[in-house]
Amino acid sequence: MLALWGCKDGDGRGGRGKAKGDEGPIESLEGSYSGSTSQGKSLGFKITGMRVVSYVLWYEVPPCFYGDAITVGSADAPVVDGRFEISSFDVKIRGTVTRDGSASGLAEVTYRGIFPNTCTSTAFLTWKAVKTSSMKSLQARDGVSAQGREPSLRLISEKEPNDLWAQAQVLGSIRAGCVLHVDGALLPRDEGGRDADRYRVAVNGGETLELRLASPEAAHFDLEILDTGTGRMLAACAGVQPEEACKLTIGKFSVLDILVMPMEDVGFYHLEISYTGD
Repeated sequence: MLALWGCKDGDGRGGRGKAKGDEGPIESLEGSYSGSTSQGKSLGFKITGMRVVSYVLWYEVPPCFYGDAITVGSADAPVVDGRFEISSFDVKIRGTVTRDGSASGLAEVTYRGIFPNTCTSTAFLTWKAVKTSSMKSLQARDGVSAQGREPSLRLISEKEPNDLWAQAQVLGSIRAGCVLHVDGALLPRDEGGRDADRYRVAVNGGETLELRLASPEAAHFDLEILDTGTGRMLAACAGVQPEEACKLTIGKFSVLDILVMPMEDVGFYHLEISYTGD
């Protein structure tokens, strides 16, 4: 049986919060947050145990780099009085979260070119985000639809075994405004052969499914979309190594398999699955 839970709105703990935003139980800060930056690109993070434990950020760094780059990472940043700071070699994210389900802050991303491209530059961004468990109540309060806000976010870790059709990791249904962020790895096998990761999603007719795959280790992977029932390949994604992307418009309700396979390498990857609308 396919459980269609893909981008549900949180676990119900956060709720709408008090009017002032600074009351209520401390657990209400925990959950997944999704939003956008001043560049109009996506940002997300997750708070568990009053610590930011993971994050994803899309960005560009003019004049050195234009387009879509992504940084994905684990973190262990404590949330103290609603404030946190994530710091890595090239990225710093500072933020404030409140118990009404909103968050905002600043981010710095540094691009360091590799010879012969020696361009170095830092982009300074502002960002805003909404906790996914608060999105429905915020929409009801503000009188806006899901399409009028930043997309709902789910951060997912790959679970092995998921190589074969019968082992596919079920991610659930993709609805308008839903973005799934999947962190996975293609690993070497002791007995030889090649690893492959298979994910299963359901989409409604008339929706456009968009996939983006990136490898932080510049590994070369293949990305395909298959019809779950027949096994027929519907799309083979393409791109410039180490990124691949594709879109597929679905004519009717369908259950699909998304297959990540190695071309030449093994290593970690980040897969973004979203419904972009017609």
